[in-house]
Amino acid sequence: GILKSKNSSVKALQGNALNLKKIASDQFDLTLLFGPMYHLFGFDDKRKALEAAKCLTKPGGIILVAYCMNEYSVLTYAFKERHILECVEQNRFTEDFHTLSQKENLYDYVRLEDINLLNDATDLTRLQIISPDGPANYMRPFLNQLTKEEFDYFIQYHLSTCERADLIGAGAHTLDILKKP
Repeated sequence: GILKSKNSSVKALQGNALNLKKIASDQFDLTLLFGPMYHLFGFDDKRKALEAAKCLTKPGGIILVAYCMNEYSVLTYAFKERHILECVEQNRFTEDFHTLSQKENLYDYVRLEDINLLNDATDLTRLQIISPDGPANYMRPFLNQLTKEEFDYFIQYHLSTCERADLIGAGAHTLDILKKP
């Protein structure tokens, strides 16, 4: 359904990211695809969701897409939480440790090259890609111990590095900022 405040032009919509035909095309200046790419499995379903978001977005409009990143999941779940042997036994990785998720795993993980293929398949242009969490999830217990002044420096660090190509894929998430032609 559509939720709309009396004093706002903001509309919140709930639906299935793979089937948004009930909503008129070319309607939104900004479309958020936050969450579906975490839980859709395989290239085809992710492409369908991205196509649906593109359809809803006005020409020249912006689409923000959030993804869960592969390397973070391998480093934390497989190694830090010590599930590596179980994952190998269950054939949950390719030879180069790209996660092979199944629907019972809840999340699907991507690498930058997967995101690039999706953008190419949907004819969307990247304006920017960032890591909204960067190294923070790896060091959360230590961040929670910082003073306010120290934490302010960490935020400055993060803002100065969140666009670095060499760090984006290692964060837990990415935010891909796309433009519809």
